[in-house]
Amino acid sequence: MNVMSLENITKSYTERVLLDGVNLGIQQGDKIGIIGVNGAGKTTLLRIIAKKEVPDSGEVIQRGNIRTHYLPQNPEFKEEHRVLEQVFYGEDRKIQLLYRYQQELDKGEPSGEKIIELSGKIEDENAWDLEKEAKAILTRLGITDFSRRVGDLSGGQRKRIALASALIQPSEMLILDEPTNHLDNEIIDWLEAYLKEKQTTLVMVTHDRYFLDRIANRILEVEGGNLYSYEGNYTRYLEEKAVREEKNARELEKKKSLYKSELEWIRAGVQGRGTKQKARIQRFDKLKEEKDGGEDSQMEISVGSTRLGKKVIEGENISKSFWEPMEEARKELGEDGVATDGEKAKHDPVGTAKEKAKHEPVGTAIEKAKHDPVGTAGEELGEDDVAADGEEMQHSPAEMTSERTAKRAANRTTERTEEKKQDQLIETPLIKDFSYTVLPKDRIGIIGENGSGKTTLINILGGKITDFEGVLEIGETVNIGFYAQEMDPLPEDLRVIDYIRREREYISTKEGKKITASQMLERFLFPPDAQWTLIRKLSGGEKRRLYLLSILMQAPNVLFLDEPTNDLDIKTLSILEEYLEEFPGAVISVSHDRYFLDRTVDKIFSFEAHNIYEHPGNYSDYLERKARGAVGAVLGEAPKAGRHAKEQPGTKEGKALAEKGVAGNAGNGIAGKSHQLKFSYKEKREFETIDQDISAIEQELEAIERDIENAAEDFQKLQELLAMKAKKEQALEEKMERWVYLNELKDTIERQE
Repeated sequence: MNVMSLENITKSYTERVLLDGVNLGIQQGDKIGIIGVNGAGKTTLLRIIAKKEVPDSGEVIQRGNIRTHYLPQNPEFKEEHRVLEQVFYGEDRKIQLLYRYQQELDKGEPSGEKIIELSGKIEDENAWDLEKEAKAILTRLGITDFSRRVGDLSGGQRKRIALASALIQPSEMLILDEPTNHLDNEIIDWLEAYLKEKQTTLVMVTHDRYFLDRIANRILEVEGGNLYSYEGNYTRYLEEKAVREEKNARELEKKKSLYKSELEWIRAGVQGRGTKQKARIQRFDKLKEEKDGGEDSQMEISVGSTRLGKKVIEGENISKSFWEPMEEARKELGEDGVATDGEKAKHDPVGTAKEKAKHEPVGTAIEKAKHDPVGTAGEELGEDDVAADGEEMQHSPAEMTSERTAKRAANRTTERTEEKKQDQLIETPLIKDFSYTVLPKDRIGIIGENGSGKTTLINILGGKITDFEGVLEIGETVNIGFYAQEMDPLPEDLRVIDYIRREREYISTKEGKKITASQMLERFLFPPDAQWTLIRKLSGGEKRRLYLLSILMQAPNVLFLDEPTNDLDIKTLSILEEYLEEFPGAVISVSHDRYFLDRTVDKIFSFEAHNIYEHPGNYSDYLERKARGAVGAVLGEAPKAGRHAKEQPGTKEGKALAEKGVAGNAGNGIAGKSHQLKFSYKEKREFETIDQDISAIEQELEAIERDIENAAEDFQKLQELLAMKAKKEQALEEKMERWVYLNELKDTIERQE
């Protein structure tokens, strides 16, 4: 069933035509991913679908009873809102009831009658499930303090609140612009599963290729003002596009051949040209335009960089703390509702806990919320229904009219935090005793929860943060290129080519060839005519692409990339990935983009369970190792990481590493004080022979395979051989696990020396 149609849509900005008479039909149940280079018009198309932008011409036809909800890339927020107020800020009737209810709760002295009235209406609308779902989604997105002001939150936290709000809004079509930005990998995995199960039509712009592969059943590509539709996921799109481009290439060759013959005719200077000759000249001009426009502007260029010596970056026992308000740093309250410093919690919006009964409109002085971060039931009443300080409770008269409604309202009343004093600060460790030596060919991907310290770590290693404990040595030949997540504003009145030329006019390849600024711009999707565009006319994504190129034009031999995939289109990411494959130096990336990590890294640093672990391989290898319970070598502690993480599973090898201090204390993944590691005598002997042992088992398996082929007609012998094969395969798997363990231990020992 068709839910929306776009007919002959045209949209331009100044001289740039983004959409040129495009048509689109959206069917119920479609899960559409929109892709295209930055500035092609993806967000514009999304806003037209969401009816947030009016096309220059054409018509948007929507089925009458279809509800849509749009999540922009940069949502607007009410700074004074609490978290739940912001989540329930919408147009749906149920959502509005929950919003009004939450606003009443957030008042210093909420009205008991109003609370009960709204509770009854919410009950009648069956809207409590929406509140429950909102809290569950917020918790899954890492937002657990629902009473905080939105104005006090980070940009990433705000984006997650907006995402939670979008997911709970009752709608038949959900429209999302870059929903995975600012989300860590585990949350993206959860969001994938959630959207796959959600029974709604989905239209989204995203650069996350695994996300597209697992969710989308249709891909739309915006290119050159046109809209190309491909049925299937991202993998299917790549296959179909390859076929389309091959067909286009054949057509281009035909046009080139025809153009050549027409060119000869033009040069011949035919005399007495009439109407037919004029038409032929016009056809020649059109062929020339099609021939020139059909060629891909992407160029193959060897990477330019400066020489890198053996010593790159060496960090030893690096520690970094930050200061935050004392209330932020406190641990959750204990069962008695008392803060960890022994003082009574000071979060009562209308007075002390002792006076609570005098102001509680629906019921209790029992300190029921006791700083419950989800603002739910808090602590239940005692059997005698007496407040904790011995005073008698004050019941609202309205409570007698609906005991169940009043109880629900009472259980949902939460206490709010006072404004924190700025001078009450406490030191909180972020990274502790981190040690690592960066190698010239390292390809490292850093992952972990938001706020765990990933950006801080690369800022230290890249020399941007200097106030830390420990030792950092950077080699004399090191030339660092640092792509920051938050870039400084670009000079708006400068032209694209001039901005790049400010860095360098050209760079030299390892073969000694010179690559001009213009050639590098062409490779990064700025064709010659676009290079003279003023920077202020570029889209946000185009500015990020230009900023990336300015870093690469510095000819670095060590690259630090902090979330490079945010705000870059898929084609630019593919070019960057190819560039990094050729890059001769070290690359250290912080990224939540799993596809990017799989293509560009061979080592993962994971912030989890209060430690920084090193895992060999790319992101998929890391997931496989984690599923097997393998534990990486500990490079240092990360006290802020994994505050809500479950304990790491422990295999026999994992526990052995933990006992040695390679993976921290067994069971909980918390590293103790570092100490010198070494092989035991038995492990040393085992390490010396394990390669030969593995080779011997593999040879035995090959011999068994040959015997199985020869015993095809002897059923009893065949069964014996199959049993032997299974036994040997198990032995090989165990040996391989020991090989991984011993080599990781060896690497850790070598880094100590």
